Amino acid sequence: MNHQSTPSNHIENSFPFTDLLIRAEFATTGSAPTYPLYHQYFEDFWLPIIGPTTVLLLRQLYRKYETEQGPYWVNCIELSRSLGLGHRAGANGPLWRSIKRSERFGLAALEANELRFALRVPILNTSQQSLLTTTLKRKHEIFTSRRVTA
Repeated sequence: MNHQSTPSNHIENSFPFTDLLIRAEFATTGSAPTYPLYHQYFEDFWLPIIGPTTVLLLRQLYRKYETEQGPYWVNCIELSRSLGLGHRAGANGPLWRSIKRSERFGLAALEANELRFALRVPILNTSQQSLLTTTLKRKHEIFTSRRVTA
Protein backbone atom coordinates (compact mmCIF):
# COMPACT_ATOMS: atom_id res chain seq x y z
CA MET A 1 0.00 0.00 0.00
CA ASN A 2 1.09 3.53 -0.68
CA HIS A 3 1.03 5.39 2.64
CA GLN A 4 1.94 8.81 1.33
CA SER A 5 0.55 11.71 3.28
CA THR A 6 0.72 14.15 0.39
CA PRO A 7 -2.38 14.94 -1.64
CA SER A 8 -2.62 13.53 -5.14
CA ASN A 9 -2.11 15.77 -8.14
CA HIS A 10 -5.77 16.92 -7.92
CA ILE A 11 -7.09 15.00 -10.88
CA GLU A 12 -10.84 15.58 -10.70
CA ASN A 13 -11.74 11.91 -10.21
CA SER A 14 -9.04 11.09 -7.68
CA PHE A 15 -9.19 10.79 -3.95
CA PRO A 16 -7.20 13.33 -1.95
CA PHE A 17 -5.15 10.39 -0.63
CA THR A 18 -4.51 6.88 -1.88
CA ASP A 19 -4.75 5.41 1.62
CA LEU A 20 -5.95 6.55 5.01
CA LEU A 21 -4.56 5.63 8.41
CA ILE A 22 -7.58 4.84 10.58
CA ARG A 23 -7.41 5.44 14.33
CA ALA A 24 -10.18 5.15 16.89
CA GLU A 25 -8.67 7.58 19.35
CA PHE A 26 -10.95 10.53 18.72
CA ALA A 27 -13.03 11.24 21.81
CA THR A 28 -16.34 13.07 21.85
CA THR A 29 -16.48 15.93 24.33
CA GLY A 30 -18.86 16.57 27.18
CA SER A 31 -20.11 14.73 30.22
CA ALA A 32 -23.37 13.41 28.76
CA PRO A 33 -23.81 9.67 28.31
CA THR A 34 -22.36 8.16 25.14
CA TYR A 35 -23.18 5.04 23.15
CA PRO A 36 -20.99 2.74 21.06
CA LEU A 37 -21.36 2.87 17.29
CA TYR A 38 -23.10 -0.52 17.27
CA HIS A 39 -25.77 0.66 19.77
CA GLN A 40 -29.33 1.09 18.53
CA TYR A 41 -29.22 4.73 19.70
CA PHE A 42 -26.71 5.53 16.95
CA GLU A 43 -28.92 4.03 14.28
CA ASP A 44 -32.26 5.29 15.56
CA PHE A 45 -31.29 8.88 16.32
CA TRP A 46 -28.03 9.73 14.57
CA LEU A 47 -28.97 8.20 11.21
CA PRO A 48 -31.58 10.88 10.38
CA ILE A 49 -29.01 13.56 11.29
CA ILE A 50 -25.86 12.32 9.51
CA GLY A 51 -27.38 10.01 6.92
CA PRO A 52 -27.08 6.28 6.22
CA THR A 53 -23.76 6.47 4.38
CA THR A 54 -22.02 8.16 7.29
CA VAL A 55 -23.51 5.67 9.78
CA LEU A 56 -22.33 2.79 7.60
CA LEU A 57 -18.88 4.37 7.17
CA LEU A 58 -18.35 4.82 10.91
CA ARG A 59 -19.63 1.33 11.73
CA GLN A 60 -17.39 -0.22 9.09
CA LEU A 61 -14.36 1.67 10.38
CA TYR A 62 -15.22 0.44 13.88
CA ARG A 63 -15.61 -3.21 12.85
CA LYS A 64 -12.30 -3.20 10.98
CA TYR A 65 -10.63 -1.42 13.91
CA GLU A 66 -11.81 -4.24 16.22
CA THR A 67 -10.63 -6.90 13.76
CA GLU A 68 -7.22 -5.27 13.34
CA GLN A 69 -7.05 -4.60 17.10
CA GLY A 70 -5.74 -1.11 16.52
CA PRO A 71 -4.89 1.44 13.86
CA TYR A 72 -4.86 0.25 10.25
CA TRP A 73 -4.41 1.48 6.68
CA VAL A 74 -7.28 1.41 4.21
CA ASN A 75 -7.24 2.08 0.49
CA CYS A 76 -9.74 4.85 -0.30
CA ILE A 77 -11.05 3.23 -3.48
CA GLU A 78 -11.58 -0.09 -1.69
CA LEU A 79 -13.29 1.67 1.22
CA SER A 80 -15.59 3.56 -1.12
CA ARG A 81 -16.51 0.42 -3.06
CA SER A 82 -17.06 -1.59 0.14
CA LEU A 83 -19.64 0.99 1.19
CA GLY A 84 -21.44 0.67 -2.15
CA LEU A 85 -20.29 4.13 -3.23
CA GLY A 86 -18.36 3.02 -6.29
CA HIS A 87 -15.11 4.66 -7.29
CA ARG A 88 -16.32 8.24 -7.72
CA ALA A 89 -13.75 10.30 -5.91
CA GLY A 90 -12.70 13.87 -5.39
CA ALA A 91 -13.76 16.38 -2.77
CA ASN A 92 -17.40 16.07 -3.85
CA GLY A 93 -17.44 12.29 -4.04
CA PRO A 94 -19.70 10.38 -1.67
CA LEU A 95 -16.89 8.99 0.52
CA TRP A 96 -15.37 12.42 1.17
CA ARG A 97 -18.78 13.96 1.78
CA SER A 98 -19.42 11.29 4.43
CA ILE A 99 -16.05 11.88 6.04
CA LYS A 100 -16.67 15.65 6.09
CA ARG A 101 -20.16 15.11 7.53
CA SER A 102 -18.75 12.95 10.33
CA GLU A 103 -16.25 15.74 11.05
CA ARG A 104 -18.95 18.42 11.02
CA PHE A 105 -20.88 16.54 13.72
CA GLY A 106 -17.80 15.88 15.85
CA LEU A 107 -17.66 12.15 15.19
CA ALA A 108 -14.35 12.12 13.31
CA ALA A 109 -11.33 14.24 12.49
CA LEU A 110 -9.29 14.10 9.30
CA GLU A 111 -5.76 15.47 9.47
CA ALA A 112 -3.51 14.87 6.48
CA ASN A 113 -4.12 11.20 5.63
CA GLU A 114 -5.11 10.17 9.17
CA LEU A 115 -8.76 9.70 10.04
CA ARG A 116 -9.58 9.48 13.73
CA PHE A 117 -13.12 8.49 14.61
CA ALA A 118 -15.16 8.31 17.80
CA LEU A 119 -15.83 4.88 19.24
CA ARG A 120 -18.86 6.31 21.03
CA VAL A 121 -21.45 8.92 20.12
CA PRO A 122 -23.03 11.45 22.48
CA ILE A 123 -26.73 12.03 22.99
CA LEU A 124 -28.06 14.41 20.36
CA ASN A 125 -27.99 18.04 21.42
CA THR A 126 -31.16 20.14 21.43
CA SER A 127 -30.51 21.55 17.95
CA GLN A 128 -30.00 18.06 16.51
CA GLN A 129 -33.08 16.72 18.29
CA SER A 130 -35.15 19.47 16.63
CA LEU A 131 -34.31 17.89 13.25
CA LEU A 132 -35.95 14.58 14.19
CA THR A 133 -39.46 13.67 13.10
CA THR A 134 -42.22 14.06 15.68
CA THR A 135 -42.27 10.30 16.24
CA LEU A 136 -38.50 10.13 16.72
CA LYS A 137 -38.57 13.13 19.07
CA ARG A 138 -41.04 11.26 21.29
CA LYS A 139 -38.99 8.07 21.07
CA HIS A 140 -35.84 10.04 21.96
CA GLU A 141 -37.55 11.68 24.92
CA ILE A 142 -38.70 8.29 26.21
CA PHE A 143 -35.24 6.78 25.66
CA THR A 144 -33.40 9.57 27.47
CA SER A 145 -35.88 9.73 30.36
CA ARG A 146 -35.46 5.98 30.95
CA ARG A 147 -31.69 6.43 30.78
CA VAL A 148 -31.76 9.18 33.41
CA THR A 149 -34.02 7.27 35.80
CA ALA A 150 -32.38 3.87 35.30
